Amino acid sequence: PSGTWILAGDGATVLRSTNGGVTWTASQPETSLSDIYETTFVNDNVGYFCTTNGSIMKTTNGGISWTYLPSGTTSALWYLDFHNADTGLAVGASSTILRTTNGGSTWSPFNLSTSTLLYKVHYVDASTAYLGTASAATGRLMKTTDYGQTWNNVPGYTGTGTTRGIFFHNADTGWVTNSSYQIFRTTNG
Repeated sequence: PSGTWILAGDGATVLRSTNGGVTWTASQPETSLSDIYETTFVNDNVGYFCTTNGSIMKTTNGGISWTYLPSGTTSALWYLDFHNADTGLAVGASSTILRTTNGGSTWSPFNLSTSTLLYKVHYVDASTAYLGTASAATGRLMKTTDYGQTWNNVPGYTGTGTTRGIFFHNADTGWVTNSSYQIFRTTNG
């Protein structure tokens, strides 16, 4: 959030600073104390995090308080990304893909045909997103253009390691990084 810093990590610890990191307030909003793997904010107030026990939590007040959302899974969730405050994807172990269109009130599960770890997801627009995997069998980089209903290998992607970073500036220009210390750039989506 603007002017506020949020750090999250091991043992469900969330640190919040409103003065540029001079002082911090600590909390542990996730009661099982699972590690928080990813936190994302869609605006100054609305943010989400996912944990290694499948929990997803949401804040609507800039991280002051957090509420559980019904993820429907106990699989580790490694990453989540939101197109806007309502539409998001969470991904993780055992090919878990969860999609919400109502700000996390409900999550619809999708699975790939092959079980693998899913480490990264990144929205480009409302219907298009990229998915980073640990498996050469499923494809290290996958793409959906139908709101997450189906995922297909990205032709031409030659990365050999687990896809760990995906960022797109627009529908055509993007970068992908992986565990083999490779960086790829595309200008044609």
